[in-house]
Amino acid sequence: MSLKYILGAFIIVVLLIGYFINKSNKEDMVRLKQAEAAQKEKMQVANDDFKNADVAKERKVKLDKEIVELQSKMAMDYLEAKQILESKKISIQDQAFYADLFSRWNEVAHVAASVSRTSLALPVKELQAIRRELEIKDTQSYCESEFKNNLVTAYSYTIDGFLGFMQSNEAMPNTNSELNEKYAKKISILMEYCY
Repeated sequence: MSLKYILGAFIIVVLLIGYFINKSNKEDMVRLKQAEAAQKEKMQVANDDFKNADVAKERKVKLDKEIVELQSKMAMDYLEAKQILESKKISIQDQAFYADLFSRWNEVAHVAASVSRTSLALPVKELQAIRRELEIKDTQSYCESEFKNNLVTAYSYTIDGFLGFMQSNEAMPNTNSELNEKYAKKISILMEYCY
């Protein structure tokens, strides 16, 4: 009988060892699958990072090309051009403000250009009021700020030209007219990028 008990105990020990080995193997398999899944995820993240790096590089090349194009149109440094290109556009509401301002400015400037020297006081006063309205306008982006500043400068040169003409200074209107044209060109370029 003792041999039966020993053999039975041996079988039970073998079965218990087999059970624990099997359980250990299952846990190892689960860990291996988790490690494999983590490795696949790391590979996917690395692949996505590589693709994102390529996309970022393409964007930078495109941005650099646009910066050079803008710099060829307007004299400005790299950072100014980059800020304009990356700046948010002028809102529809602010575009309406500038359109109304342009309209009123053009009407008064047309009248000022067609009246005699002695009758310029009232149109110039109206032009100055329009410029002041522009000067106090809050801007919402770098692009709009640059647009507004160039517009204020152009308007100032126009007003100074009319004032010079009123004072019989013939050289001053010509100089201011040239400077006004320079800023008008900048304004039209900025409209391409800011609107």
